[in-house]
Amino acid sequence: MITSIQLKVIWRRDLLAIALGKTPDNREYLLTPYYFWPRTKAWDQIKLELDTMLWLKNSERIILLNLASDLINHWQKARDYETLEDLKDRFDSIKFI
Repeated sequence: MITSIQLKVIWRRDLLAIALGKTPDNREYLLTPYYFWPRTKAWDQIKLELDTMLWLKNSERIILLNLASDLINHWQKARDYETLEDLKDRFDSIKFI
């Protein structure tokens, strides 16, 4: 990942929760609340949050949004059988909570 901003995720069979976090100096800070898919349009909410971070490069926003899209799509297909270890291998730049 280019930036110290990362997706923080709670993966459950019935929901996917996504937030943005920052990890400066080996400390973790949550920058946004968790947005719950499919209850809310989590991707749209993450995009709105990223658009307010004017200091973040556009290329970094795109990387994070693409990662969120990949994660949501994967959750829709694999939520019933994916293990945490498999998720960490597949999405190594995401922090799974």
